[in-house]
Amino acid sequence: MSQQIWTDCAMAIINPSPESIQQLFEACDLNGSGFIEKSELSSVCSELSQDELQKVFHELDRDQDGRISITDFSEGFQSVSDTLLAVSRRRRRRMANQHLNSEEFDEFIGKLASDFEHLSCQEQVCELYQQLHSSETPQLLTQFETIIFEVVKDIKQQNYEIERLESSLKR
Repeated sequence: MSQQIWTDCAMAIINPSPESIQQLFEACDLNGSGFIEKSELSSVCSELSQDELQKVFHELDRDQDGRISITDFSEGFQSVSDTLLAVSRRRRRRMANQHLNSEEFDEFIGKLASDFEHLSCQEQVCELYQQLHSSETPQLLTQFETIIFEVVKDIKQQNYEIERLESSLKR
């Protein structure tokens, strides 16, 4: 996906307004036919595996006519947003690794492990890490790492608390 389409996609996921979904649909309708064909979706979503592409296309093609209309797209968009978010996160991580390629960054991400997935701002974390790494003040990098670890810890604690409350409500 081009950077603009990823931005449109993120906006539609965060704020699924009719306008943002229409804008994303138009960006994906490469030939302007008013429909998104499988080949267009494949071109736009080149980061998707064949299985992911098939799943997304199937979910979006609500009437199963082999093409995605704006109505199909609007109705099916929320059901594929998790897949698109996962792809977006993989893409951001891959881009960050290409830019950094440092043992220090790999160690930082390794410490975070799967907790990195909890951060919705992974791209910004990677960019700031890179900027701090190349800055003249290495102590800022240490402070940044500490802050990120604490934020992730807080997110995990909040998720645990939510699960605990949901479990209590089910009883």
